[in-house]
Amino acid sequence: MLLMAHREGYSDLHTLLDTSMFLLSGMLALLLWGAGNRLGNAFLRCLAISFMVTSLFEFLHALSGLEWSGSWEGITRARNVLRPMTWPPAAYVLPIGIACTIWLARRGRDRVLGFTVALVLLGAALLGVSNYLPRYSAPLWLDITRPTLIPVPLLWAAVAASCWRLRAAVSIAKHQTRPSRRW
Repeated sequence: MLLMAHREGYSDLHTLLDTSMFLLSGMLALLLWGAGNRLGNAFLRCLAISFMVTSLFEFLHALSGLEWSGSWEGITRARNVLRPMTWPPAAYVLPIGIACTIWLARRGRDRVLGFTVALVLLGAALLGVSNYLPRYSAPLWLDITRPTLIPVPLLWAAVAASCWRLRAAVSIAKHQTRPSRRW
């Protein structure tokens, strides 16, 4: 949709998509947290935290794109700095959070509070670092102009591979523990 949008509507469409990501991540976080609490499942709670921290950073990113007035007008004046600075944390937190959730689950660890603190600190560090990294570049490979976001698809590929291996491990364990049926 963004590629097909005309320059006049690009900003509005981008803000709409950012707001949608904020809301969807927040709703998914609440659903996962509720299921995790009902089941006593740390894996679901850590997934919920990953989506909630992502929602928080998407919220910051969406806020930086709105027109503000009055005492909030400084946000509008700083938009050219804030918009590109708040995007990388939202993009990186979710795949890193999911990868760490899988890593904790494979080791049988239930460290929800420590995980939460670590993910929030990671997002804050990414926010600080993205302030100093180049915001835009000349179009690179595949016309990418945001060099700080190039590793994000690679992170998602690693998360997908980890999920695939976890699925296979669960399937093998399920078949090994199944009692044999003899008629």
